[in-house]
Amino acid sequence: MGDLAVGAPVLTAPVERDQDGLRFEAAGGPVVALCGLVGGAGTSTLAYLLARQAARESSAAVLLCEGEALAGGLAVLAGCSSPLGLTDLAALIDTGEHPDGAPFARIEDGLRLLATLPRQSGAARRQATGRVLSDARAAHGLVVVDCRTLDHPEAAGLLSLATHVLWVLPATDTAIAHADVLLACGALPAPRRAREALVAVATQPRVGASVRELRLRAGERIERLLLVPHVPELPRKGASGGEAVPSTLAQIATFLRRSP
Repeated sequence: MGDLAVGAPVLTAPVERDQDGLRFEAAGGPVVALCGLVGGAGTSTLAYLLARQAARESSAAVLLCEGEALAGGLAVLAGCSSPLGLTDLAALIDTGEHPDGAPFARIEDGLRLLATLPRQSGAARRQATGRVLSDARAAHGLVVVDCRTLDHPEAAGLLSLATHVLWVLPATDTAIAHADVLLACGALPAPRRAREALVAVATQPRVGASVRELRLRAGERIERLLLVPHVPELPRKGASGGEAVPSTLAQIATFLRRSP
């Protein structure tokens, strides 16, 4: 398994609190899961930009992984794919085997990517996936997990393993109404021991007050509301992501520095 160190104990090093930005100096940092409440918010792009910036700033290794490559979103964004996906790796570990060599690919800024091109994979057992993410956390300063949308087959299991969760939605009336219903019906999974923030991505220049009202209705559970000007398209490999990204990532960095 190489640098993922299967079987190693989970380290408990705190996130560096005296550092600004997405700088991680020691392994055992956060496992942050990004999950779209509905499609169209740019969840995968935001996960990619977050992980790449953390890899650029950190001396500890950073891992970006995708729950299951049904659409191959992260591999397309990165212009690169890994030998194994997360569910492939979990299935292998579940049989007591180890991959030959590193299961991830290395892309810009030293970021490690665990994402394959589109394909159907068997459902991974939650215990095996948990072990992979636990070992990954022990070997990395930050692990970023793209859960895609809430109805993704592996989303609930991955969310339960995170230390921090970013719920992503477009700041539209329809998406906000959908999120409101999920909260009211108790249908939004409540990850154990994880801090949760709501990320509202603006589709228009001005964000309505209804997003803030949604945050209030969520009560103490959702501790932060992050308003994102937009999540830009990445038209080419290595694109910066636009001027709005640094301020957005700074807000997320502050959230991640709060231990679960």
